[in-house]
Amino acid sequence: MAAFPARGVGPSWPSTCDDRSAVLARVLAAPFSLENPNSQRIRRTGVLAVLGWLADFPGGNWQQRWQASGAEAAPDWRDLFIGEAAGRGRNAPGEPAPHLSIGLMVLICADVIRPGLDWLLRFAPARRGLAPEMARTRDSKAFADLNQACTDAHLEPQTSQQALTRIAVIMAAKGGPISAVRVGDCVELLATVTGIGTSTRLQTNARSPLFYQLLRHHVWGEDAPAAIEMFSGNGQPTCEQLIDRYNIKCRPVRDVLVDYLRERQMAMDFSSLQRTAYLLGKLFWADLEAHQPGIDSLKFSSEVAASWKKRVMTRARTSTSANGEQIQRTSARLDGRSVFSAVRAFYLDLAEWADDDPARWGPWAVRCPVSATDVSHKKTGWPVNHARTNAPANGCRCCRRWSRGCRPNGHAPVTCSPPANAPLPVNFSPLQAKLCAARP
Repeated sequence: MAAFPARGVGPSWPSTCDDRSAVLARVLAAPFSLENPNSQRIRRTGVLAVLGWLADFPGGNWQQRWQASGAEAAPDWRDLFIGEAAGRGRNAPGEPAPHLSIGLMVLICADVIRPGLDWLLRFAPARRGLAPEMARTRDSKAFADLNQACTDAHLEPQTSQQALTRIAVIMAAKGGPISAVRVGDCVELLATVTGIGTSTRLQTNARSPLFYQLLRHHVWGEDAPAAIEMFSGNGQPTCEQLIDRYNIKCRPVRDVLVDYLRERQMAMDFSSLQRTAYLLGKLFWADLEAHQPGIDSLKFSSEVAASWKKRVMTRARTSTSANGEQIQRTSARLDGRSVFSAVRAFYLDLAEWADDDPARWGPWAVRCPVSATDVSHKKTGWPVNHARTNAPANGCRCCRRWSRGCRPNGHAPVTCSPPANAPLPVNFSPLQAKLCAARP
């Protein structure tokens, strides 16, 4: 790691120290200008809006003003714009003005502003269109060569675009052309993704080795390390990292979940191990901690268990309406019973292991909150038995059993009640007999 340090970002550089007039003269001319007059007008409006907003903050250059604005700490930096500077008068409430993102992207590609790497990875709109704009304005030949390499390798367009976007993100945060990107910058990108703790999808895309291999084969040469995985072990998260994604507060329970994954690791592929960590870490224990603050034992009341079972069988989704209102919708979780199966296996494994190693697993061997019925996928309903029986022809329609009598119209009897000494039909359980006897 010390042999491949990441580049630092200094407090100033020539492009960020230009005054407003110099910045406008550069970003409104080629290669940043567009041939379409309407598109160029939107771009100019966006640049003017962002520069005008940043001018109100203290700092000796545009980068310092950007940092002083607090934009990277806000959920959406565009919400910090107020009044005419944000152009809100032309948009629906809660909807950011479209020219703001375009204006900021132009300033980033012109190296006037270098946002933090973590912000670029967290805020998806900042990455939208970044790679094509970098290719058009900063390093067109290098991007064309990398794009051609992806085409020659018959890669899917989406896969190629994700790799080029990772490279563009490094250029936006560190400055310079593609030739200035270093191995340490790529390592820092991976470390930032891990530290953010974002979605699995983002981590998967960012950890894809394609962007690194493109740089190695077409920019750095064979002197660079053959694989970026050498900086992160075997390229797969450890059991601790799989569980720590869900910020479990109770340390003893977190540790037993990690130990459980270690015990199961040798008998599972990584996808199954990751799935088990998700079911136990997030959908089971993290959910319990969210609704039962301070819970610190695998043994809890039946009321708590019932509430958890009800929650895990549904999935809540939040969407934003056209007026900016937050709407929450609840739907059935299709794989809800697989959560029950994982939790039941967890408890039963701990109980079995406690017999072999009481000192280690004994304190965690408690009653399982998930019953065998909970994990069953069989549909429950009124029992029907079509087995052989000696019941008369006018027997109960649901169980073909004896009855006290039929309805006057000859349909099914009012109740099911076999004679005291009558034999049970084949495969007819006592529970079915009890249910039939109670049927109105």
